[in-house]
Amino acid sequence: MKSLRIVSSAMITGAAVFCGMFAPLVFSSVRNAIWEPLFGIGFFTAGFLFHPYSGNRVIGLIGAIAWPLLVCAIIGWGVWKLTASRSPWVAVTAALYFLSLCAWVSVKTANQLSSHAFPFYSQLSAAWY
Repeated sequence: MKSLRIVSSAMITGAAVFCGMFAPLVFSSVRNAIWEPLFGIGFFTAGFLFHPYSGNRVIGLIGAIAWPLLVCAIIGWGVWKLTASRSPWVAVTAALYFLSLCAWVSVKTANQLSSHAFPFYSQLSAAWY
C-alpha cells in the first residue's frame, strides 16, 4: 500500500509539473490555465521582490528551481495525505485535480490573462531567460 501511495504521489506531481512547466515546450499553441500560473507565481514574486536589488540569477534560482520544488513538495505531501484518508473529500479533490489538467487556453488568451497580472510560467521564464 505504501508503494502505491508513493507511485500515485509521483505520477500526480509529475502531471502537474508537465502541465505547468513543460507543456508549453511541447504544445506551442495552448497553455494550462491552472498549473502554469501556479508555477509562474515563483518568477512573478521573485521578479517583483528581487529585481531592483539583485541580478537575474536570484530570480532564476527562485522562479525556475526553488518555487517549483516547493510546489512539487506541497502537491506530493497533499496526495500522500489524501491517499491515506478515507474522507469523501478525496473524490472531490481528485475530480478538481483532473478538471485542472483539462483547463487549457490558447496562447492569445494566455497573453491577455498575463497582461492582467495572471503570471504564466512560460512567459515569465522566457522573459527571464
